[in-house]
Amino acid sequence: MSAGNDRSARSPADGLATRVVLPDWHELFAALCGHVADDPHAHPVTRCARRLAELHAAHEREPGIVDLASARRVLIVGIDEWVACHAPHASRCGESLGNAADRLAQTQRKAIAALRTDTDPEHVHAAWHALSVLATEWADLVDEVMHGQRRIEAGHGPDARKAL
Repeated sequence: MSAGNDRSARSPADGLATRVVLPDWHELFAALCGHVADDPHAHPVTRCARRLAELHAAHEREPGIVDLASARRVLIVGIDEWVACHAPHASRCGESLGNAADRLAQTQRKAIAALRTDTDPEHVHAAWHALSVLATEWADLVDEVMHGQRRIEAGHGPDARKAL
């Protein structure tokens, strides 16, 4: 990974940008697909998100795996703790970014499975639409915790945006 793409927190001594940034939905989705997050310099949130995706995949293969929920909880809390320490407006956000990453991981697995096995185009579309909604929610959460930009509550539609 090049220094320009490294979005993790760095000290000034590293000579890299020191502004802390959360991964956008593209980077998070790439981690969920297994394309990033192995690098030791990968963002801590993308590393946790990738592990969440791996746990969801393991659950699909073997639904009776013991302590899967505990392992997921550790990763979710890890994301939330990182965000609480590094995002300037995290304390005003009522949503857990760890839970959001977990929902994305689970929904991504379902969308991939639908693409591979479902013959009904409506089901495939619905699975990918659900994933796109969560990606938008992730982007809104990142804007909220990093920039203090309030989110539109889900279910209020485009008219709610006009009211703000």
